[in-house]
Amino acid sequence: MASTSASALAAEVASAFAAATAAACAAGSASASASAEADAEAAAFTSALAAASTEASVEASVEAAASAAELESASAAADAAACASELLSAFAAALAAATAAAFTSASTSAEAVVDASALAAAAAAAVASTSASALAAEV
Repeated sequence: MASTSASALAAEVASAFAAATAAACAAGSASASASAEADAEAAAFTSALAAASTEASVEASVEAAASAAELESASAAADAAACASELLSAFAAALAAATAAAFTSASTSAEAVVDASALAAAAAAAVASTSASALAAEV
């Protein structure tokens, strides 16, 4: 959008410059007072050209900054999603390992339930600690 409006603005400026140049040449050859008037018009045109150029540059800079901010935000969201996915995967693996260890080492079902609960709590605490440090590292 910035390039389109900048291109349109450049075309208008070029057209106005050509018209101002033709008018200045005609006025300059007609009389000295007309030449002074043409000089004033040329100065006004130069000022308008500088203002238009600055406006187009500012507009392009603002749009570029907005695009960069959108990309950075999308990248941060993707990083957070990847971190959450890694943490969820780590938690699932730890819980599966804890459950398997509890059932293979227990001699009775009651002991297995107690061991599984203790191991699941330990795994959850480890994952919570890991997630806190991982999120701190992401930030």
